[in-house]
Amino acid sequence: MRRVLAAAQVLILSQGTRSFHLPLPPARSPGITTTTTTTSGRAVNPARSRNDQEHQQRCSSALRQDDQPANDNEQRTSDGGSGGGVTRREFFNTLGSAGAAAAAWAAVAGSSSAAAGSGDRKAAGEASRARVYGEVDKSPNDPRSYRAISLASGMKVLLISDPNTKTSAAAMDVHVGHFSDPDDLPGLAHFCEHLLFLGTDKYPDESSYATYLSSHGGTSNAYTDTEDTVYFFDVSSDYLKGALDRFAQFFIAPQFTEAATGRELNAIEAENAKNQISDAFRGYQLEKLRANRLHPYSKFGTGNKKTLLDVPSSQGKSARQALFRFFDMYYSANQMTLAVLGKESLSQLQSTVDGMFGPVPNRGSGRRPSEKWIGKVKPFLGNQPLQAYNIVPVQELRSVAIAWPLSFETPEERQAVLVAKPFTYIGSLLGHEGPGSLLSYLKAKNWANALGAAASTFTDDFAIYEIEVDLTPEGLSNRFKVLTALFSYVDLIRKKGVPSYLASELKDLSDLGWRFQDKREPGSLVPSLAANLQEYPPEAAIRYMKGVVRWFNLSPLPENMRPEKKLVRFPLTPAGSGSLIRRREQNNENDNSASQLLFQVSDRSIENRVLAQLLMSIMEDPYYDSLRTKQQLGYLVFSGVKIVEGVSLVYLLVQSAERGPAYLTDRSLEFLDQWRQELVDLPASKLKDYVGGLIDRKLEPDRRLSSEAERNWAEMSTGQLRFDRRREEAKALEQIRAGDLLRFFDRHLREGGQERRLLTSEVFAKSRAREMEAPARGATLVTNEKKWRGQQEKFPVRKRLTRVE
Repeated sequence: MRRVLAAAQVLILSQGTRSFHLPLPPARSPGITTTTTTTSGRAVNPARSRNDQEHQQRCSSALRQDDQPANDNEQRTSDGGSGGGVTRREFFNTLGSAGAAAAAWAAVAGSSSAAAGSGDRKAAGEASRARVYGEVDKSPNDPRSYRAISLASGMKVLLISDPNTKTSAAAMDVHVGHFSDPDDLPGLAHFCEHLLFLGTDKYPDESSYATYLSSHGGTSNAYTDTEDTVYFFDVSSDYLKGALDRFAQFFIAPQFTEAATGRELNAIEAENAKNQISDAFRGYQLEKLRANRLHPYSKFGTGNKKTLLDVPSSQGKSARQALFRFFDMYYSANQMTLAVLGKESLSQLQSTVDGMFGPVPNRGSGRRPSEKWIGKVKPFLGNQPLQAYNIVPVQELRSVAIAWPLSFETPEERQAVLVAKPFTYIGSLLGHEGPGSLLSYLKAKNWANALGAAASTFTDDFAIYEIEVDLTPEGLSNRFKVLTALFSYVDLIRKKGVPSYLASELKDLSDLGWRFQDKREPGSLVPSLAANLQEYPPEAAIRYMKGVVRWFNLSPLPENMRPEKKLVRFPLTPAGSGSLIRRREQNNENDNSASQLLFQVSDRSIENRVLAQLLMSIMEDPYYDSLRTKQQLGYLVFSGVKIVEGVSLVYLLVQSAERGPAYLTDRSLEFLDQWRQELVDLPASKLKDYVGGLIDRKLEPDRRLSSEAERNWAEMSTGQLRFDRRREEAKALEQIRAGDLLRFFDRHLREGGQERRLLTSEVFAKSRAREMEAPARGATLVTNEKKWRGQQEKFPVRKRLTRVE
């Protein structure tokens, strides 16, 4: 990185939205930009997003248990990565003074145990036209086997064999993102991502892929980034081949039908409306507005009806025809990287992948899309004045953020940064919390709650490094002093250099994390490996990780708090027609309304829990397909089972900017009424598939000690003490018949059911406030929530834990 570019991100304050010049303290870089986010309420550390859209949510939620803590908490200070090697003071000169040169960083690599022997590689090469790479470097503690190959078409593939896995997974990284959108069709790459899910020549049914996965315990997802689009799924291991065949067709012959294209524009519009009230997306878009208008970073990546329909139509252009051209130009095998994990042997996986993905054509010249602008267009103009902005956030936030855009002069320079990970050293110093650190000073002044430092954006020709401080109310009043302290600390590092012991410590920690890393979930492992294949030699796809990687999967320790000596009794929703709670959206800028139906199962039995989970694993995809894909009611459509205090809660949730909550509620109830017949007609073979997929999920072993501890703690906290619950639930699932499922539906979800305990929540946007006065339709309107809760029956008090002497 030769120099710091011009400012990209800015100061966000609650006083207004006008721009102003900030008198920054000494020892600053002309390329630095600052941001502050504030409200009058509680401070929250906002999540930063470098994607221009949220993942397309097609994930199964039938097993979600909201009363259990998350496996991975967001770290508030920088996490250590896997890099190491020589540290150079010049990088901090770059932070402290624009134009200072920075030398290349040395790589830290080491050899480890191999994934496959030379005999296996020879046999693999003879079995197909695929090129087999050398031994894949993996952790000594990793029992899986790996093989890196390149198909005849140029597609790079990483195969992972795990004979003991019950869940298989695959991911495809296509090296094209919204940077490659045509100038007159913003959002086309994102639109293409949506459409690939909705039918191919071989599987024309729009729900074929999703239905196959959900019926076999699977999930799927995708996201569009600046220069990559990533698709991934997981599924019960016995059904990997069927899932791969449907998945491969995405990249061979998608249909882009007129009907699906027209409907999915509504989903894009709804997603954009959702993003407009997200502080992360608002800040990200502001950052893009500061970029050089000739550089693709300035593009609007999400898209909406205006950019994909209205404007093109007025110019006689068709977004659908543009989709075909975009796909043919960029969805080329030589720009794709694939990772597949299954229980089969490496040779079996290779044969399957070669047969299914071999037909993906190589349409390209081998050049990366970014070659069109790298070295030709600067991402940020150097003559821009240093600016700061006031932005009123949507949520309750108070923070100040400083961003340094950093350029890569050559591909080699970028690769050196990827391998050596200098951001790890910077994050370790700036994000340190111990005595003498920047955060300890700010906390002593009661100015800050937390501090984070990381690369928020990393592309082929530049990166943006950001420091964000979560402010207290007093810190907001002294924000310029906070900035002075921050820049003084950076200047101290620039002058003193990086302590020699730091590189050794980080390397040792990284080596320990590498040697003793936990076995990662298939669904989260394959997307990261597919992305790594775009950056590193196939043999090093596991060893090297892009950006900062949380090798240890650590979570912060909880505060040392004494528990309150009281028992909580969970309210039992009354049986009957149901209760209705209405609220007005507090944010006047949010045009979205929402409806949630919550059906409470009236006991904590194993049988009812697995019946609820099985029912929703069957219903989830048809509900999504009906309300989102076909009716286009909104971008967010979810269904599943929550577990709260051991109680099963079946939920149906829709958010929409186009329709009011009452309409959304009616559509969900209408769906339940119509879908019952599909449940009656469900073939025994399909039910068996759903049961088998759910059993496989439940019998999947814990991959980390923290997961096992969290699962056992949930049993202790609810007093149920079923430490072998998963095996009990798997056994109960084996006994379920179609009649049991139908009786459960009729008893708990069908109108008039004996145990139907329905609580409907409706949230009204400001523009629909008058609709709140409409009479409740067949439900009891709750006007005093506190009083209503107090009047309800309660679930039995959970068992109290007794001290074991």
